[in-house]
Amino acid sequence: MFIDEKELIEFKIYYKKVNRHYVAFNEEDFQDLEVPSIEKLTEEAKKRLSEEEKNKMKEEEKAKFKVVTIKARPLTWGLYNELQEEAVIKDNLGNRQWNYKRYKEVKLRRIIAEWDVKIARENDGQMITAPVSPNIIASLSPDVAEVILNAYDKIMIMDEAEEKK
Repeated sequence: MFIDEKELIEFKIYYKKVNRHYVAFNEEDFQDLEVPSIEKLTEEAKKRLSEEEKNKMKEEEKAKFKVVTIKARPLTWGLYNELQEEAVIKDNLGNRQWNYKRYKEVKLRRIIAEWDVKIARENDGQMITAPVSPNIIASLSPDVAEVILNAYDKIMIMDEAEEKK
């Protein structure tokens, strides 16, 4: 009935840069990753590939991705209400309106407690763990941010037995 706020929720996301944007997946979707080079083959060519060859191609594709482990705060009644309130904006007439875009921004900033994202330090280029800060979170690729939010929501509605699968 009561949620321990200190018990963080851990999950992984997988991402890679493709041209000027990023492609990202949660753990479940990453395991089911389709290999673009296989998908482009004709049905006849697909049949000629052995399972071993398909698996090798799949593993080669997966190796192109980086993984980030995220530790997130659990959604408690208090946090839920704070997120709802922070998502309220005033329109030009001074009326309060709930804003979904604002809700997602606030939620992303508030749920991430820790992560192992590496960035290059400005002064010497050494790789360090990126701080979990509003500016860093705001600079995430939209695709990556959406995958984090969706993975979090999916875990929050799962029971423990489903989560262990």
